[in-house]
Amino acid sequence: MKKILSVLLVLSILVSCKEEKKQSTNAKTVTETKEERNINDFLVFENLLMEQNIEGAKYNNVVFDSQGAIFTKNKTSPTYITIPNIKLDLNKGFNVSFSFKTDDDDGTKPQSLIALTDKFSSASRVPFYVYFPGNRISGVFGKQLLWAEDYDAQNGNSKEYYDSFQLNKDQFYFVSLNFDGSSIQIFVNAELYASFENLHLIDFSPNQIQIGSLLQNEYNYNPFSGKIHGLKIFNKGLDISEILDLFNSQPEIDEEYN
Repeated sequence: MKKILSVLLVLSILVSCKEEKKQSTNAKTVTETKEERNINDFLVFENLLMEQNIEGAKYNNVVFDSQGAIFTKNKTSPTYITIPNIKLDLNKGFNVSFSFKTDDDDGTKPQSLIALTDKFSSASRVPFYVYFPGNRISGVFGKQLLWAEDYDAQNGNSKEYYDSFQLNKDQFYFVSLNFDGSSIQIFVNAELYASFENLHLIDFSPNQIQIGSLLQNEYNYNPFSGKIHGLKIFNKGLDISEILDLFNSQPEIDEEYN
């Protein structure tokens, strides 16, 4: 009897060791898989906006300094950048990240930041649009307005819009907008700023990037006044640790520069 118990004990120890080894191997595999993800594999577009160096792009009255591209509100000579040949399926998830600083805090006049547009785009119809209304970060996904109740302008401004804090002029903010296939999260300085759930997928796709203004037939919508740099666009949504890494790796600038 003692001999049988001894054999059973040995078998139990062996099985236990194998299970521990299997669990350890599985944990290691999961860790390795997570570490292998490189967000640069999902990078669709990158430009620090520190110089005029994108082939085929249109730079309209934009100048540059050590803090990025400079835009001004000039109705007769609008400042904007148009970058052609962007390919992105917005329905599969994406991320748009950049830094900006405005020198105009008139919240009654929305300011365009980054738009992913097509030839039919306007202020009321654009594949994706991030802008600055009421001194807050907001946007449009298809015809869904991220500052309106149920994303319908007729229902008035939403609770999410009023809950998001106002941003100050003359201060750089890092903004990251993330779409995971059904919801959009807006991060400011790598912290969640606002989120919008149950968005409907859209049936039109962008073919260019519009920076500093939203144009239709050369008409200038919502011009921006300030500076933008560090634009990156990804064809997948990012997790919070990756957004934090983007925030920490933004271009170093001279904050004292005026």
